[in-house]
Amino acid sequence: MLSEVIALRERLTALSEALAEGARATAAGAIPDEALAEQVVVGATAFAGLRERALAAARVAELAVAGDPRTLPALEMLARRLDERGRERLAERLIVLEQVGRITPGDPQLAEPVSALRQRATALRDLLVVGSESDPAAPLQPELSRAADDMASLIQLADEPAVDDTTWDHLHQQARAAFGPELATAAARQRLIVPPKPIPLVVPPPGLSPIGMATLPTLELLAVDSAAATGALPTANYFAVGIESVGVHTPNPEKDIGAPAASDPPDDTQLAFPALPIVPSVLGD
Repeated sequence: MLSEVIALRERLTALSEALAEGARATAAGAIPDEALAEQVVVGATAFAGLRERALAAARVAELAVAGDPRTLPALEMLARRLDERGRERLAERLIVLEQVGRITPGDPQLAEPVSALRQRATALRDLLVVGSESDPAAPLQPELSRAADDMASLIQLADEPAVDDTTWDHLHQQARAAFGPELATAAARQRLIVPPKPIPLVVPPPGLSPIGMATLPTLELLAVDSAAATGALPTANYFAVGIESVGVHTPNPEKDIGAPAASDPPDDTQLAFPALPIVPSVLGD
């Protein structure tokens, strides 16, 4: 959304210069150019549409807005805040969708609906990631946000049985409406096996593509699982919480926090990860 607001600002700046030139020409006796009037209408319409979308996204994000942004600077400031909140939501959503994508049925009869659920989570993840590539505020779109909330409710229902009755009823009704009675009942009875929540991701800074984030929780879980098999914790380098590029990362002791020094002997954990993509980072608390 921010890129659209900036593009509109540039377009209206050029239009204002053309209007000033037209006003001078009209004062000199020239006939006003009707095309300029049409551009004013187009610009005003585009501004109104962006403002409506921004306010709708702010409601979804529960972002406090001081009044209605009726100027381009105010709208641009709101768009920047929405982009930041969108990146935060994207990281949260991808963790939930990673869990849903790795759910296993506790009953063989649930194999088919669970498979469909996992495919649905994958499709939603792809929509979020691709949408965020061009618009960081995309995760705040009402339909995408609602679908992700449904997935989160199903996970909570299946994985957190010790909730109060009011919360349980809300989660069950939401899951039933979104996924049908079979999966809602299975989740409520803990017949869906939910994998552990991945370690939270740090949202990439502006200008870096979130496209690789779709696979980051999986890489983290692979690191944890492989390390557990050897009885050791993974080194900091193998947890993906910062994105610099897509490709193979070669640890650099001078730049990477936690990278093994050249004199350090290799350990089993490091040998288990010869070339994971997108993995330079540090462990969180």
